[in-house]
Amino acid sequence: MANTFNTLPDIMVDRVITTPRGSAIEVLESFTLDIDNAAIDPKRQTQVTVVTGASTPLVNATNFEQGDSTKIKVDVPLDQITQSFHIDNADLQQGHRIEEIIDKNWQAFNNKLSDQVCQYIDKTVFTSNTPVVVAGDADMDASDIIEAIKLLPGVSMRNAVLDWAYFVNLTPTNRDQFTNADGYLGLDKLRAGRVGAASPDDEIGIVCDPQAIAVAARVPYPAGGHVETRTLTSAELGIPVQMNSWVNATGRVTWMSFDCCIGAAVADETSGVVFANS
Repeated sequence: MANTFNTLPDIMVDRVITTPRGSAIEVLESFTLDIDNAAIDPKRQTQVTVVTGASTPLVNATNFEQGDSTKIKVDVPLDQITQSFHIDNADLQQGHRIEEIIDKNWQAFNNKLSDQVCQYIDKTVFTSNTPVVVAGDADMDASDIIEAIKLLPGVSMRNAVLDWAYFVNLTPTNRDQFTNADGYLGLDKLRAGRVGAASPDDEIGIVCDPQAIAVAARVPYPAGGHVETRTLTSAELGIPVQMNSWVNATGRVTWMSFDCCIGAAVADETSGVVFANS
């Protein structure tokens, strides 16, 4: 029988996933992001193409077929991330509760996807540039961003990712002074996320060119059987997400899960400066 996906939980899943919510996963756009809706075996390794250089500009050219971009292939291991939850018969009688359940699990799922990438913000790997030390969240200010930018004179883009606790200290006291956004101090992107929760030590952020970290996102193969499956695209960055649903008929309990195969790898450690507490 064909999947109709017209139940109330399915409709609310669509609404939650396709509505931008400013989630932690937005930090991924600061890196090289390879997205594909194609299904892949969990735990499989894939390759991401990272552009590390441009061709040389031509002056008064007579031959316009000169030069090429520099690209490298980076091996990225993938892990299948699953967020399972259920909606019982009592929940089904209250539509607002269904949306709350879906929304909470969607945010937790996004946090985990972000953590899978932010764990690579590691000062023991990004060793070419000395980490910028920020003792505590209250000590974070523009001078720290400037210090990191100065350490990256040769990169083409400068994106910053900061832990939420540090990001908010760049926020001014009134909206007329609001500057902690794209373009702040010349940054191409400025994003806040869960760096402190994901990092291996005391790292709390990074300024980098997108070529610093390669990220890949795919979906797993469908489970089949009595599990109804479809692939959705998140409002944040277009990340492919597999949505599964099945029913425990005895208790009239609807089970659902969000699934994504995601992974990352450091591609060019020379193009990043890490922020850390020490």
